[in-house]
Amino acid sequence: ERKELYDRVIRLPFEDTTIPVPAAYNTVLSRRYGNYCEIRKVWGGHDYPFFEAQKADIEQLSGESLDRFKFDRSMLERPVPDKSNSLKAISKECLKELAALLDDAENVLLKSIEGGQVEDIKNLQAENEQNTSVYNAWNEPGDVLSQDLPEEFTQMIVDSQQLAADFGTLVEQVKGEERDCTKRVIDALQSYCDALWMDYQELEQGNKVSDSSDGKTHGMLKKSREAFENVLNRVGKDILNRKEILFLPLGAREWKSMQPYFDLCSKSNNNATETKEDISFRTDVEEINYDTNADIYVVLLPLMRKTFFGEVTLNDEEIQEAVHLKDYPEDICCSYMDWTFYDLSLHCPDVVYIQNPYDGTNPLLTVPPAFFASNIRKYADKIIYVPAFRTGEFGAEDVTDQYNLKHYVTAPGIIYSDEVIVWSDNIKEQYVKALTQFADEDTRNIWQKKIKVMDIQTDITDVESVKRKKILYCIGANELTEHEDILTKAVGRRLNIFREAKEMIDVTLALYPCDQTCWKKVNTELTDRLIGIFDKDDVTKWQNDMLTFASQDVEKVASSFDAYYGSPSPLVPAFVTKKKPVMLSDYDVL
Repeated sequence: ERKELYDRVIRLPFEDTTIPVPAAYNTVLSRRYGNYCEIRKVWGGHDYPFFEAQKADIEQLSGESLDRFKFDRSMLERPVPDKSNSLKAISKECLKELAALLDDAENVLLKSIEGGQVEDIKNLQAENEQNTSVYNAWNEPGDVLSQDLPEEFTQMIVDSQQLAADFGTLVEQVKGEERDCTKRVIDALQSYCDALWMDYQELEQGNKVSDSSDGKTHGMLKKSREAFENVLNRVGKDILNRKEILFLPLGAREWKSMQPYFDLCSKSNNNATETKEDISFRTDVEEINYDTNADIYVVLLPLMRKTFFGEVTLNDEEIQEAVHLKDYPEDICCSYMDWTFYDLSLHCPDVVYIQNPYDGTNPLLTVPPAFFASNIRKYADKIIYVPAFRTGEFGAEDVTDQYNLKHYVTAPGIIYSDEVIVWSDNIKEQYVKALTQFADEDTRNIWQKKIKVMDIQTDITDVESVKRKKILYCIGANELTEHEDILTKAVGRRLNIFREAKEMIDVTLALYPCDQTCWKKVNTELTDRLIGIFDKDDVTKWQNDMLTFASQDVEKVASSFDAYYGSPSPLVPAFVTKKKPVMLSDYDVL
């Protein structure tokens, strides 16, 4: 190599520091490795991983297997979800009991009128004032009773109010007080309690007793009947007929893979409108029809460290901090529920999106056991596994990837899920192969059906293809040395091309590395001339201070743009991995 390639040095970012490299690093790397920006996975000559031989020796000597998860065919048997203790089941029982109390109250009242049986009940107001968890605004006590009402009748009114109050409290606890559907149910229950009290007041004042002596009991508690009809409709629409979708992310970074599915569910839910036809005026609880609205819950799971023997090493405060709520996007706030309050047996969600494949088999990390896939399937109709991260494409020759694959694919979360989402046909093939080897060849068709290819991010981009494309134009410091004589002219020419296409694209300029001081140490004059060009350009966006090349942020930067153009940089493989166009500039071509 020519000595002059090493005459000037520049510091480039590396992990959490910077390292000195030749300023003409692109020329040096290209001569040594060819197209070094191309992602290549090369299998080394040594054993990988090195401890596998030791593991085999230990298993042979001990007669025990160190694998924490073993396949059993019973795992493929999908249990029928147990919804006997769900809010929907409890709601049906409460409605039936409220309907029975209302019928019984009118029957008791009718018998009392026909038989001349009247009893003195003067403590109703005091009992009502004790039942305020749902209703809180009652009418003032009426005048002295003109005739007494049966004590049994009064007790049934009080029991109805108490049951409605308790039911409302349960709905608030399970669904959350701030949800619109909860508020609608609570309003209906409160109106029902108000109607019971108003009907009772009229009856105790003697205003309606004589009107009901014809045997038509439904005429006695007319306001209550109408209010109860509204309760049936509201509970039917906002509880019984409402689907529930649950998201269980493992962290803020991992949430990115779930975000597209959350957005689609939220968008679909927001577009659903309630019409008069959606509401069924049926008193038979079993007959109410389902509609398309859904409750969406995001329950953030704490990722907890544990010992080899399974003991969690975090205290309660540390477990709560492990949720990292502040790191999540704000748009989940309306759907968020603390994991300690979410009871799967009460919610029995229709669909659950999970990310944790391990249940309790990971030797280092775990989530609360209630949210293991093996437990979720006891209560949920459908479990969908969404990988927390997207890997690059690989094949049979990529030994490292194949070895790692079996650890995150042959795991309980995937075995127990009803659907597994991957992003390409090739990755699906790798999953099917690994699972078939793990669970026997005759299970291949099961995995073929279970694993779905859905590149939802690409699908969304295609729908929005009419929008202006965002291009990142990155200029590397290597150009200061490698194209010193023509750089400013070549860059100006490219900016003119971008200007001609300004109606179709938005271009953002960036330097690699970001620190202009590093550039000036290589060539101060040329650096200043380039910055001057950028500052004067009225089409491109000069936002170098907003971009970072830290290893943990390159994925975020790549996600923010539609394509990459410019010099080699750490962003190139990030764009390639996301299947976004990459064009490396050739400044020798003006």
